[in-house]
Amino acid sequence: MHADPADRPGRLRRRRHRRVGRERADSSSPSGRHGVLVSVLEGAVARRLAGLPGRERRGLVLDELVRLFGPAAARPVGYVEKDWNSEEFTRGAYAAVFPPGAWTAHGPALRTPVGRVHRGGAETSTRGYGYMDGAIRSGEAAAVAVTR
Repeated sequence: MHADPADRPGRLRRRRHRRVGRERADSSSPSGRHGVLVSVLEGAVARRLAGLPGRERRGLVLDELVRLFGPAAARPVGYVEKDWNSEEFTRGAYAAVFPPGAWTAHGPALRTPVGRVHRGGAETSTRGYGYMDGAIRSGEAAAVAVTR
């Protein structure tokens, strides 16, 4: 399911298609036996497609994945959608997005313990901010801190 035979399975690759503003990643296993494709709909595109019936939205997403990764992407074993706009506590994003200068000015305060409370998560990480990798790094650092 890789668009370019030179691409190695298991390497995170983000592809941006400027016409629609979607982020895509191929997170397939290193062996290539199990393909995992992710497509994130953002901004106006997400709002526009949210109004479509699920079956129609799924078709559009799969069509785009087929264009990028080949015909096997048209036959997923599973398909999962998450509408972040409908989430009570996130209200539209899978990660916090700070305005320019805010992370630099306030980032250290997010990582400073408050009494016995230590924060760990993607938004407190100095590397991989907003992504799973950052969440793991930050969570591990918080776990070490609380065991001291």
